Amino acid sequence: MKRVFLILVLILVFTIYAMPGSGEVTSAVTGGPLAGRETVRTQQAVLPSSDPVSSVEGVPVDDDLVEYRPATDTGLCLFSFRCPAEWMETAEVTCRRLPGERYSVSLNLPGHPDPEERILTFLLCEHGKTDVTKMPLREIASLRDDTGRTLDLIAFWPDSGDDEQLRSMREAIPEILDSVAFEEGVEVLLTANQATEVLHDALAKAYADTYGSLTEPEDSDNTLRQVFWELLTAPRVLSEDESYYVYSGVTPFRVDKRTGDIYKHIKGPSPMTVPFDPEAEDALTFRQQP
Repeated sequence: MKRVFLILVLILVFTIYAMPGSGEVTSAVTGGPLAGRETVRTQQAVLPSSDPVSSVEGVPVDDDLVEYRPATDTGLCLFSFRCPAEWMETAEVTCRRLPGERYSVSLNLPGHPDPEERILTFLLCEHGKTDVTKMPLREIASLRDDTGRTLDLIAFWPDSGDDEQLRSMREAIPEILDSVAFEEGVEVLLTANQATEVLHDALAKAYADTYGSLTEPEDSDNTLRQVFWELLTAPRVLSEDESYYVYSGVTPFRVDKRTGDIYKHIKGPSPMTVPFDPEAEDALTFRQQP
């Protein structure tokens, strides 16, 4: 009887120490052990079990910064970012799965009168499916992971109002956004907004060289100039495929999602798509010369 009891005790002790987190800290990204508790900052939001939670691994990279690596609930870590090291004592980083193909990574102030007050939030959402026009934000990139999903990475931050602590912390946001890096194996694509800015800048150069200035055409000016002015002032993505954003059906442009290279479509007996050179004399010519 004593031998049976002793065996049960040994099994119980072994089970306790074998559980993750009892003797070591495991990575939310790899599942393997991390160096030690002093190097880890992992927080989880309290959500229903039907709304899976993933975590954020934070590892000091020097005396002034901490690098955070958020993992989705599939275990994929797509990007990392850095924050001031002193935030480890005041800010809480959470990562959670939202309805649909969306993930929210937020820097919160748990001791704030409003515990849900956010300093900064990164939102990973299904490409092209989220309206991000209602608050200060930056579209950082579109990411294609090794499963073939394309997600838009967007950062936004609420108005600080009269809260001095939040205003002070949000002064670091530009540096945090500039620190964003992408994991090996993640394909980084231009967002639609970034591609539109690339096209706008090139069109502005070509328009000014062709028509003498960046001014709105008079009613009596030729129709083609009006078309280019409208495209310059209100460019809009009409469609896209795996490789390109496509603009304007009258004077078709394409912007390469990976390189930012611009192409124009030349009409005629033998239609062709060629690189767009805003400094060329025929930059705004879209028909073959007879």
